[in-house]
Amino acid sequence: LPHKAIDIPVEQGTLVRAPANGVVERVADNGYGYNYLIIKHLGGATVYGHLEAFTVAEGDAVQAGDVIGKSGGRPGSPGAGGLSTGPHLHLEVLVNGEHVDPLNYLPAL
Repeated sequence: LPHKAIDIPVEQGTLVRAPANGVVERVADNGYGYNYLIIKHLGGATVYGHLEAFTVAEGDAVQAGDVIGKSGGRPGSPGAGGLSTGPHLHLEVLVNGEHVDPLNYLPAL
């Protein structure tokens, strides 16, 4: 489905780390529904979807590299929701409230 994000294929339970310093704004644990987490950063925010577990709570300050949760997405698992077709991390990046291409903010391989 077209969406303003990228889906990164990773194994179920992969540790997800904060890309930069920020404050956890939202932890949405919907059981087997779509789970997500939002971190506010200076000038923007990052959104992580299909998390099977969270290691932070709303209001927590995080530093770059801190573990914030575990990836999910396997159909029928916690956090996957009804549309996921396999394990992955859904990633959105917002700058000044507008979605931008996350690939412009990921490190080059």
